[in-house]
Amino acid sequence: MNRLKIWFYVAIVFFISASLFVSCIDEESFADGSNVSLSFSMDTLSFDTVFTQMGSITKQVLIYNKEDKPVKINSVRLGGGSASYFRLNVDGDTALVAHDVEIGAKDSIFIFVRVTINPVNQNNPLLISDSIIIAFNSKYQCIQLQAYGQDAYYHIPTDTLPVWVVNNPKPMPFSLAQNADGVVRSGNILQMKANKPHVIIGTFAVDSSFTLEIESGAKLYFANGGSLLVYTYGTLKAHGGLNDPVVFEGVRREASYANTAGQWNGIILWVGSRNNELDYCIIKNAVTGIEIDSCVTANPTLKLKNTRIENMTFAGIFSQGGHVESENTIVQNCGSYCVALDVGGEYKFTHCTFENSWSGQQLSKSALYMKNYHAANGVIYPRPITSAQFLNTIIYGSKQDEILIDKYEESSILNYTFVNCLIKSATLNGQDANITSSVFNSDPLFVNILERDLHVLPGSPAIGGGDATISYTVPYDLEGNWRGNPPTIGALEFVP
Repeated sequence: MNRLKIWFYVAIVFFISASLFVSCIDEESFADGSNVSLSFSMDTLSFDTVFTQMGSITKQVLIYNKEDKPVKINSVRLGGGSASYFRLNVDGDTALVAHDVEIGAKDSIFIFVRVTINPVNQNNPLLISDSIIIAFNSKYQCIQLQAYGQDAYYHIPTDTLPVWVVNNPKPMPFSLAQNADGVVRSGNILQMKANKPHVIIGTFAVDSSFTLEIESGAKLYFANGGSLLVYTYGTLKAHGGLNDPVVFEGVRREASYANTAGQWNGIILWVGSRNNELDYCIIKNAVTGIEIDSCVTANPTLKLKNTRIENMTFAGIFSQGGHVESENTIVQNCGSYCVALDVGGEYKFTHCTFENSWSGQQLSKSALYMKNYHAANGVIYPRPITSAQFLNTIIYGSKQDEILIDKYEESSILNYTFVNCLIKSATLNGQDANITSSVFNSDPLFVNILERDLHVLPGSPAIGGGDATISYTVPYDLEGNWRGNPPTIGALEFVP
């Protein structure tokens, strides 16, 4: 090796050594003294309601060093130590105590925080608190931590039911209601208790010949992909109250998820389920609110009253040949349809409001869709809609035509009736013999669609536009207000 190469390698080693030496901060270079302070992006880091055993999202807080010199933190730890419900990640260090953490001059570091609340057998929400203690320069600074936690019943699929897939029964995993915690069995009657929330992972199923009665005020929270399935010959009865509705929604409790669609799959009324009733319920943030499969009988497949269905990526109500009676129901903000009446059925909607100004990226299709046939492998199968009545109902949205009728003309029936409705439609009009005393293409003047407030403002054409003989059968609106004479069209009466 010649001298030039030797000196070249010696120079490289020298520069590397010099760089390493420079990068090591001398202890005297740190900002010292009791007057040095750190700043935080927040004084208190709060988590919304976190279900026991489910953990939470990870949140973060920033520590700022505004000094002209680096600051050396001796330790970062939790006040509760290893018994704390919280856990830290300090700039990549996940130890219970992070030591010798350096923050450069005019720089910052992240602390990531996660919380897991274990069961404590308490029925009411509880506040879990702790603090991040930061020790440096013989002093302490703290960041407060708090989380509202709640014990819950957890339903995890450990049972199976045969589900027909292409004419072959396949065992599928479910959590069966008759075996579930928080569900009291008396013969074939199952009562779901409301004393604690129910967290559902996967599919929670009502088996054949069982009736699940959900107590007023019960809250059912579904993980991603979760659903409530009412199996063949099974029955669901959820009877909430004006001030304590039964709630079905996603398990995420952070504020950013409050109105986020698609967090769970929805309620599925399987082929042959019967006598289902939902009264004073809130169903939100799913793919499909309620899916009703083919079963037209003398008794309705579903009686739906005093219920709000909102924020669905597909549809609020999706019926495939079902028999549905609904009153005082609001369906709003759906990615495709508010109400889709597919492949036939029998329907009656009284004093309902369907509003479809979808807030997502995908454009919605229409507030109401009706179809009287089924197409498969190039073959058309007639599926008559024997009756579809819309009485004192608002059907409105952001599209030019909010009613889409897909009618197979040759042999299948599609009987529809609109009486004293407020309709947005480019194809239907008052000359249609099936439409009586209805208002067309007039803005109902909702208070605030973006805030999902579908009360109407003074001057709305819906006020006094309803038929009193219809409202006589539904004298109170969704919020318990007595309807006028004549009444306001829709689910909510105008109250001056």
